[in-house]
Amino acid sequence: MKRARWLTAVLAALVLSGCASSLKIRDILENPARYNGRTVQIHGVVTKTSMTLGRGAYELSDNTGSILIVADETPRHGSSLKVQGTFRSSLSWGDDTVAAIVE
Repeated sequence: MKRARWLTAVLAALVLSGCASSLKIRDILENPARYNGRTVQIHGVVTKTSMTLGRGAYELSDNTGSILIVADETPRHGSSLKVQGTFRSSLSWGDDTVAAIVE
């Protein structure tokens, strides 16, 4: 019985350690080298959609900043959601170079 409890505790710790916690957008943008190429998770509200940013992208904002999200699908303006993807500190987007999260 003790072995089963120990195994359950170890499995729970492994599962929880693999869960990404949400970052603030400001933290990512203020430290782009730290997060570049890494998987990040953020939570925010869609403030601009593909109609203004181009196909397959939207802007997600939290109370600390905004960032471009490149994705296959564009959620509705005003949607609150959690996004996980790879942060790119330098992504060519049209004529601009931007920081973005690629889902």
